[in-house]
Amino acid sequence: MVVMTWSMTRDESGRSALKATWTSVVVPVPRASDEDVPVPILQAS
Repeated sequence: MVVMTWSMTRDESGRSALKATWTSVVVPVPRASDEDVPVPILQAS
């Protein structure tokens, strides 16, 4: 899932989809950190 979403991150449109995906997956994380959360997670991969 992370790999497939990673490719979408390259596209601006995919970025919105990526955010929506992480919002559903990462529930305990506040919306404000939504942008900061997916970045370190993807970089770790």
